[in-house]
Parts: sequence; C-alpha cells; structure tokens
Amino acid sequence: MRDRYFLKLMGFGLLHFLTDLVCHFYAFRYVKSELGGDVFTLFLAYNFVAFALQCPIGFLFDRVDRRISKEVALITGALLIVAGYGIRAGLRGTIAGLLFCALGNACLHVSGSQAVMRKGKKGLSGGGVFISFGVLGVGLGDYLGSKGTASSLPYIALIILFIVAAAFIVRIIMIAIKTKLKTGKNYISLDRESKICLCMCLMAIFVRSYVGFLLPKGFNELITEDATAGDNLMLTMLPSIVGFIGKSVGGILVSLLMMVIRGKNLRKINYIYGITALMASTLLLGAFGDVTACVFVGNVLFHSLMPVTYYEIFCLMPQSPGFALGYTTLALFAGMLPALAWMPGPDYRMIFMAVLNVAGAVGLAVALKMYLVRQEGERGIRCKNT
Repeated sequence: MRDRYFLKLMGFGLLHFLTDLVCHFYAFRYVKSELGGDVFTLFLAYNFVAFALQCPIGFLFDRVDRRISKEVALITGALLIVAGYGIRAGLRGTIAGLLFCALGNACLHVSGSQAVMRKGKKGLSGGGVFISFGVLGVGLGDYLGSKGTASSLPYIALIILFIVAAAFIVRIIMIAIKTKLKTGKNYISLDRESKICLCMCLMAIFVRSYVGFLLPKGFNELITEDATAGDNLMLTMLPSIVGFIGKSVGGILVSLLMMVIRGKNLRKINYIYGITALMASTLLLGAFGDVTACVFVGNVLFHSLMPVTYYEIFCLMPQSPGFALGYTTLALFAGMLPALAWMPGPDYRMIFMAVLNVAGAVGLAVALKMYLVRQEGERGIRCKNT
C-alpha cells in the first residue's frame, strides 16, 4: 500500500500530540497549582526524565526484536502516563505522577522514532513531521492546564492512548504465536569521521537549544503572548504553530533544494541546507528583529534545523533509531541548562545569539567535510575491490 507510511506517520504524529498535551496539562493543571511559582526544580526534573533519559531508554528498546520494539515502547509509555494520572493523590503523589508522565513521554518518543525513521527523503521529512506534532500538544496542554479548563480532554486523550496500546498488545500476541521472538541487534561502531560528524551535529543541537531561549523578544511583542497569561487561544498558540511549521517543513525544504541544484546526495544537501538555514535565520532575527514577517520566517528556518541534525544522526546509526533520537534530546536538554543558569542582558542577547549560530554553522560545515572524507574513502575501497 503506497500510503502506508503516510498513515503510520500521521498516526504516530497524533499520538505524539496527545502525549505532550496530556503531560503538559498535568504539569500546569495539577503540579503548578499545588506548588505555586516554585516549579523550577520540578521543571528541570521533568525535562531530564522526558528528554535526557530518551538516550538510554532508546538504546534499551532498540535491543528488542525490531518487529515489535516500537509496540513495546508505545505500550510501556502509555501505561506509565495512565499510572501517572492514577497515582495523583497529595503533593508527593502529584510529583511522582508527573515523573511517571515524563518517563512515559520518553518511551513514546522512542516508539515514534522507531516507526517513522528510515533512510531517504521519507525518513528526513517524516522525522520532522513526527516531532512537530508534539509542539502543538505542548502549547495546547500549557494553555488548557493554566486555565483549568477542558479538564476532561486529557482523560479522553488517555483513553485513546490506552486503546491504541491495547491494539498493539494484540499485535504482539499474534506475532508471538507465529514465531519465536529474538533479541534485536544494535551494535554501534563508528569510524573516526563518523564520530566527528556526530559530535558536530550534537554541538549544533546544543547551540540551537540554548539560542532558542535567546530568540528576539520582539517575536513575543509582535505576534504572541505568554500561554499562561493570554485568553486568546489562537494567539497564545502562535509560538507552537511556528515551531510546528518549522520542524515539519525542514525535510521538505531539503528535497526542494535537491531539485533546484539538481543534486543526488541527500545527506550532503541536508548539511548544506542546515548551514544555509542557520545563517539565514540569524540574519532575519538579528538584522530585521523588528519586522514581524522576518521574525516569523526566521523562527521557521531556525526550527527547521531539527530534522536536519536528527536525520544525520540517524544515518550514522540506522540500526538504532531510538538511540539516535535520544542523542538529539540529550543535546537539547544539555543546551537548556546554561540558559536556565545564565542569560545575557538584552543589549548583548542578539550578539550572543549570532555568535553561537555562526559556531553551530561552522560545526555543521566540519561535519559535512568529515562526511565527504568518509564517503570518498568508501568510494576508494569499492574501486580497489572491483
């Protein structure tokens, strides 16, 4: 069936949306209301579990038989989130429930990565589309939770998650009946050039995470307002919509670039697009930070870098899609830490952002060089063997 991948992508994208909606609704509706303004430490703990722990969680689930690994990860994640809502009783129960939700969130991210990532244009675009749905879920969950409205919506989402998980349980049972399950393999062995590529991509993600906190204040002043302060749903969802668009179109823009320059090497052009988009977003956000349209486009280009680095890391370790996603989220979490600890003053923020973006672009350029070196080496080996 030609549309099978598209249906899978939309299905896991919807699950990602529901997962982040449920988790962030929980955080804003229950945790924040009980703790008041003292949520910094808990916010950090949630992000550590939901993002940083995706790396070891992805590594573990990649070792499960590939035919059922994404189903096992999805079932585990759904049950953990349901348990998080179930144990919510008193302050300790509420905090424990949030951490359960964060752990379930991490498992569901791994499940989606295993389902949609593959080499080629589908994997490049699909990774961005899958991730992008979560941005909408975060925005809507924050808004509904902060307003204390639509309290039944997360429970409806939980029911949907649970029904989907039950369907996957049935599928696993049917597979187990037909064949004896075997442990999957995910041995990861990278040569020197690939290790450099990986490090440079992680550095670019780290920079993007930190710079995300430095984006022009004019963006908030021109087209949006804080999700917890405004009453207009569409207005408060604009940052999420921009993130959704950016992460969704990243892979598509790379494909268009291939057509324009008539290229055949997807990974090479993927790198070129990443460098170009990073520099263009720096120019738009820095030099034209007072123009709404430029800030909008600059943010879209900035967010479109996510599928670029995600896809490249996946290509370095295609047998471990969950682990590859975990690397990216670990770098995102690491980039968030210095932003929480220290932020430059408003007079220096744009200069700091520009310098870091240039550093990220240089990192991607080094990764591109190492990729081409590795590719040339492989071509030489093939020529000698023929």
